[in-house]
Amino acid sequence: MPELPICPIQSEEHAALLLDYCARRLDAGQMAELDAHFAVCAQCRQFRDQQALLWNALDEWNSAPISAGFDRSLRLDIESFERQPVWVRWVDWFYGISLKPAVPVFGLLTLLFFFSLPPRHEESPAPAVQTTEAEQFESDLEDLDLLQQLPL
Repeated sequence: MPELPICPIQSEEHAALLLDYCARRLDAGQMAELDAHFAVCAQCRQFRDQQALLWNALDEWNSAPISAGFDRSLRLDIESFERQPVWVRWVDWFYGISLKPAVPVFGLLTLLFFFSLPPRHEESPAPAVQTTEAEQFESDLEDLDLLQQLPL
């Protein structure tokens, strides 16, 4: 009997075989091949046993019976919802939205905004022209006028 080339529990491609085995959806040859593999592989055997416990628990589980007026009550709830104006349904939908995922995004955008602003520089007053410089400039202009009047 050929063995599996790869252990199904260690290969994502073959992991579905284990579930198909537990659901009894495999043909007899594949079932026998997996039975032989379970004899040598403890991990796969443990998975098979846990799945068997799960399937047995689901088979034994009994849900609570549905009340006699359930269908009528559900139909009335649906009809009352459909009679509401569209804007009321939109408002209900809007209030049902959770804004928790938007908080980190808003914080990141706020940080980006504040870090992208140019730095503020305080304006320094223009340097005042000292009167001594103005007087010196006027004196230099007078000297130039006198030099231009000289015949050279």
